[in-house]
Amino acid sequence: MGKWCRVRCNCPNRKLVNIRQPWGAYECGHDSGDEAGLWPGYLFDVGRLLAKLTTDDQLWRGGFDVFVRISDTVNYVDEYLALSPTERDLWRLEIEELLAIEAGKQFFPYSLQHPWDQYWAEFFKDPRRQRDAVSIRPILLAGISICEASVRTGNPVEFYL
Repeated sequence: MGKWCRVRCNCPNRKLVNIRQPWGAYECGHDSGDEAGLWPGYLFDVGRLLAKLTTDDQLWRGGFDVFVRISDTVNYVDEYLALSPTERDLWRLEIEELLAIEAGKQFFPYSLQHPWDQYWAEFFKDPRRQRDAVSIRPILLAGISICEASVRTGNPVEFYL
C-alpha cells in the first residue's frame, strides 16, 4: 500500500463495487471508501524536523508530541497508527501553531526558527517537491483537512507505512 493517511467515510452504502479490488471504487462514490486521504510524507518530514530541532528543548518538544509521534516508525504496530480524538485535536493545535509561526503571528525561539527556515528553504528548491507544494503552508493545510474529516465522521485519522 505504501505510506498513506486516511479517514474512512461513514456512508451507509460504503461497500466495495468489486471485492477483488479493495482499493477501488465504493458504492458511496468515495475513492477507497475514504472521506479524505493523502500521502503523508511531507507531514512526516515536518515531524522529523520538529523532533530534531527540539531534542534539547523539551518545553518546545512537548508542544509537538503528536507530530513527533506520527513521524517515528517505532510508534507503529504492523505499520499502522491511529490517532484518538484527543490526539487528533492536539495534532490540529500543533498544525495551527505552525501555521501561526509561518504567518509571523507566533515565533519559535531563534535557536529553532533559523534552522526551521533554512530547512524549508532548501527543501523546496528540489524540483520534484515543487510539483506538490511550494511552501510549508499547503502541507500543513492538508493536515488540517484530514483532522476536519475525522471530526465530521467521528472516525480516526489512520496512518499506514
